[in-house]
Parts: sequence; C-alpha cells; structure tokens
Amino acid sequence: MKKRNIDSVCWSIILLFLVWQTFLASYSLISNLALVCLYICNYGKLQIKERKIELLIVWGISFLVAYSFIMQNEVALIVRFALILFFVLGAYFIRLNYKVCLKRLFLISFSLCLFLIIAEIFLILFGEEYAQVIRNYVQDRSIGDVYFYGFYYKIQIKGNAIIPFIYMLSYASELFPLKHKTFIRFIYLVAIFIAGNFAYLLAVVAFHSVLYFYSIRNNSMLYKRLFIGFIILLTVGGGVLSYVDTVLEEKKEESNAIRIEQATLLLEDLSKNPITLLGGTGLGNTVDVTTHFRSYVGATYYELQVLYILNQLGVIPILLFILVNILFVFKYMPDTKIKMVYAGYILYAITNPYIIDTNQVVVIITLLSAQYQISNHLPPIWKK
Repeated sequence: MKKRNIDSVCWSIILLFLVWQTFLASYSLISNLALVCLYICNYGKLQIKERKIELLIVWGISFLVAYSFIMQNEVALIVRFALILFFVLGAYFIRLNYKVCLKRLFLISFSLCLFLIIAEIFLILFGEEYAQVIRNYVQDRSIGDVYFYGFYYKIQIKGNAIIPFIYMLSYASELFPLKHKTFIRFIYLVAIFIAGNFAYLLAVVAFHSVLYFYSIRNNSMLYKRLFIGFIILLTVGGGVLSYVDTVLEEKKEESNAIRIEQATLLLEDLSKNPITLLGGTGLGNTVDVTTHFRSYVGATYYELQVLYILNQLGVIPILLFILVNILFVFKYMPDTKIKMVYAGYILYAITNPYIIDTNQVVVIITLLSAQYQISNHLPPIWKK
C-alpha cells in the first residue's frame, strides 16, 4: 500500500475516533496506533533540517522523561504525556494531501453536526420522557452532559470541540462545497449553539469581530464598518449582555468554583518548592486530593487543562514549549486568516480540556493543509 493511502486511512481513523469519541472512547487504542503510524510514515518525507529539529524535540522531551522518573511519577503516565508533547510539536511536520485532509475532516464533523441537530429535535419532542434517562447514561459514562436550558437542550458531549474550529476554518479556506457554503455554515452554527459551551460562542464572536475589521483598506471603510458595528451593538447588545450575565451567574455557583479550586490545587502543588516551580512536578504528576466538589485522585483531565500541563512542566519548560509553538506557527502558517483560526481555537480550548491533546494535533495538521492550499493557489477541495 502506498504511503499516501496509509496516510489517508490513518487520518480517517484518527478523525473518526476524535469526533465520535462519545461512542468510541473504549477503543481509543486504535486511534493512538493510527496516530503513531501517521507519524512514522511521514518521517521519511522530512527534509534533513526538519529531522534535526524533530531530534532536538525528542532530546528535550527525553530530558523531561528522565526528570519525571526522578520525581517517581507513574511510568504509564510519564510515557503518555511525553507522547502528547511530541505529537503536538511533531504535528507541524506532518504533510498530508490537502484534499484528503480537509474533505475527511469536513465530512466526519458534519455528520456530528447533523447528529446534534437530530438529537435536539428528538429531545424537544420527547424530552420529558427520555431526557433524564439520556442524561444519566451520558454522565455515568463520563462522556459529557445533556440538560434543558431556557428553551432548548444543551448536548455537551465529547467530540464537539472540533465543530467551532471547522466553522472558523471555512472563512480561511474553501472547506465547504461552494454551492451550499452558507447553508452548511448555518448548520455548524446551530450545532455550536446546541453544543452549549459558552467558550465556543465567545471564540466565534471574537473571530468574527476580528474578521469584520480585517479587510479594511482605508478610513472610509473603517468609518462605515464602525457605524454598522455600532448599529449591530444597539440592536442585539442588550440581549447578548443578558445572555452573558445569565451564563456567568449560572457558572458562578459550581462551574467557576470548580475552575478556581482546580487552579488553586495545581498552582499550590507546582509552587511547593523552587525546583518544582521552575522545572515542574514531572510528566504524569497527579494531585491526589479529594475536595467538596470531587476527587482528584489519579485525575489527568481538568477544566483548565493548560494549568495541569504547567503543573507538570514548570515555568521554564512551559515557556519554551509555548515559544516553540509560536515560532512554528509563524514559520509554517504565514497566512493571517489561518493564524486567526488557530487563535480562535486556542481561545476556547485553553479554558477547557481540549488543548495539548489529539484535538490540537488535528487542528495543526489541518491548518497546515489549508495553508498549503492557500500558498500554492490550489483549487477548492470540491473542484474536480
């Protein structure tokens, strides 16, 4: 089988398990193997300079692994987080066929959007009878939550995190079939709303706000855009502020309290001595305490996942990790809209456990494919 075909199969498996992890989480080993296979197949495509950079990354992560063994962390967790760091940084060197990459991601994510909409319609029609049963099922399996909110049901399940990214990417790359682009964007917007994560909506609004002023070429256009923006604010501003106030009030009692608690626990554990503050508590470290809200014994996922990574790496390694990511973004993603999409993803992922994981790997690989299409002035993915 040709490497291109192997890439295609591996990419499809990774996307399928990422988007539909609500139902496939028990078989995640298959996705992990596909991810490893994808990296192995692409190593041969690297230029000598890129191989040297990857070797430096491996040496850096190996140092973190050795340090983590000294800290006596669990071996399985050390290996797991070492691989996660490598996959995120190594994603910048994966080169897939842009049509295969973008098409598969659209088709698989679009099926999830349709699923959310159909599930929403079902719950609205038969909600009183089935909603609690469905919610218990989802919560018992730790795959999310489903509950009634105001006038609709929020369907917060694993896999939703990729939907806002795809929606924003459609403004940087011709991702959707041209004849139905507006309709498909509407479907994604509805799915984002049903997904019910406030950070998704915040990221989308921020993205559109930046995009709104991005194309300004002169003062006349600026004044026109400012006037239109002012009218829009007057029209919908009150409703938006009311919605934001309601959401913040809702989160104040438990959700934000949990985030504050987790931030406190992770930062206190990190700063217990100067060595851990600068060098971290080691890959795979766990904060084994039980609080009023929940037990964190053996926990590896937090609402503020980025603070958990900071806890493991410490100040110096996390700054290096962020710096390397920024350098790679500016080197391999020169298009401004592509960087805007990545920033939008970071905005909603950083406050949720959707960062420095397979979601980010998929985001990076996808953005590189879109960048390749833009840089080389290639035709849309749906054009024969």
